[in-house]
Amino acid sequence: MSDYGIGVDFHCKYQRVAWLNRETGETDEADLRHEDEEEVRKFYEGFPPGTVVGMEAGGYSWWFGRLLEELGHEGRIGDPGVIARKRDRRQKNNRRDALHVRRLIAEGNFPQIWRPSVQQREQKRVIRYRVKLARERTRGINTLRAQVYNFN
Repeated sequence: MSDYGIGVDFHCKYQRVAWLNRETGETDEADLRHEDEEEVRKFYEGFPPGTVVGMEAGGYSWWFGRLLEELGHEGRIGDPGVIARKRDRRQKNNRRDALHVRRLIAEGNFPQIWRPSVQQREQKRVIRYRVKLARERTRGINTLRAQVYNFN
């Protein structure tokens, strides 16, 4: 496991990032825009493999999960309801949310939910495609049978 813990407040066009080096106690924050995916990649390449990156569950993040897996980081998705209940204040903003997630990771108190791996998602996609092909084949056979039976 890496000495770094990163909390991310993830949005569709940008993310607020707060990180902690557990060994030195150093903390810092940054804003990343998603327009330039290469810039995001360079930012996360600056952390050693095995770095824990936590964020609340939400949409638009599949590409980010793949990026973290490619770089060897451990991406954790948290239950938004539990994370909200653990918040000190009800008032939300991007900076506070990223710091809160970082704190939960540092304390080992991050409420992680299960998310399928890239391999599992790919297997699921292949199975759905095979089912679709089987349906189309059955539909074609049934259409041909109906035409043959109605011809007589």
